[in-house]
Amino acid sequence: LWRKYLTIGDLRIKEFKEKEKRIVIQIKDFYSIPEQCSIIKGFFAQALEMVLKEKSECEEIKCFYRGDGHHEFLLTW
Repeated sequence: LWRKYLTIGDLRIKEFKEKEKRIVIQIKDFYSIPEQCSIIKGFFAQALEMVLKEKSECEEIKCFYRGDGHHEFLLTW
């Protein structure tokens, strides 16, 4: 879906641990506006809830706008 709606940034699954119920998603080369980070967090959390039918949470653990080289989001359920 990333490429369907966005023309910038490269998204990849950095970590997937089903037993620990966690996924880390990394996005590189994504330069938009800082407010976009909150929208992406909500999108990831809702998409995971739709797939798993369980409550999920998303936290941005690295952010380009906070001085990190890229964005990373931790999803848990």
